[in-house]
Amino acid sequence: MATPLLQEFPELSNFSREDLEDLLNDPVYFQAFFHSLDRVKYMYRAQAELGMANESIASPYAIPPFIILGLMTSSENNVALQESLYNLRAETQAAFDDAKSLEKRWKELEKEQKEVYQACPPCFRLPHFRG
Repeated sequence: MATPLLQEFPELSNFSREDLEDLLNDPVYFQAFFHSLDRVKYMYRAQAELGMANESIASPYAIPPFIILGLMTSSENNVALQESLYNLRAETQAAFDDAKSLEKRWKELEKEQKEVYQACPPCFRLPHFRG
């Protein structure tokens, strides 16, 4: 019998009614069945891969483990983090400078465009605005 449940979860097609009731009533049995599903295994693999990708992105800014364990004094913490802070500050400054440069270029291009459109008679500009 092709019920919506069996269409969605064909793995249940071999289960008897008693097995299905046990699956609903026994949380350990349900968890074991749930984690054996291929789509759940795939989801956990994808989640682990995303976690590793996040860790690799964050690793240059990670706090050393000995700081987390509290084996260093506050001044030693500051010295240990100083270089990564300077690197982050330099990257931020470079990104800010790029943004300012692009903003300046944008204003120049807008000014040039305005000059070009003003130099053209209105009858020439009209067809370009209609598409």
